[in-house]
Amino acid sequence: MKNKLKTLLFAVLASMVFIGCGGGGNLSPKEVAEKAINAAKNYDYKTLKNYVVKSQIPAIEEAEKSNDESSEDKELRESAIFEVISETISDDGNSATVNVKITVGDNSFENDLDLVKEDGQWKVSDKLL
Repeated sequence: MKNKLKTLLFAVLASMVFIGCGGGGNLSPKEVAEKAINAAKNYDYKTLKNYVVKSQIPAIEEAEKSNDESSEDKELRESAIFEVISETISDDGNSATVNVKITVGDNSFENDLDLVKEDGQWKVSDKLL
C-alpha cells in the first residue's frame, strides 16, 4: 500500500512539473505571445521552444547554434520595449492574432503576431527570430 501511495504521489508531482514547465497550458494567446517575445528578446531559446509551433523549432535551434547576430542588431533587440495591445481569437477558437507595439528609442510600430492551437495549447506560428 505504501508503495502505491508513493507511486501515485510521484505521478501527481511529475504531472504538475510537466504542466508547469510546458508551453501554453491554459495560457491565453496574449500570455503566450508575451512569454515568447520575452524569451526571444533574452535569447532564452529553451523557453522559446515551448511557445512556438513545432515547425519553428528547427529555426530556433539553428539560431541558437549560429549566434551570428551583429552587435548593432543585438543592441536593438535588447533595448526594444514590447507591449501587447490586443488579442483577437477566431470564431472557431483555433487561431488568434495578438497585436504588439514595439518601441526602440523614439520609434514605435505595431505588428500582428499569429498564434494557433497545437496539441491543445496556444503557440506562436510567426517566425520570431
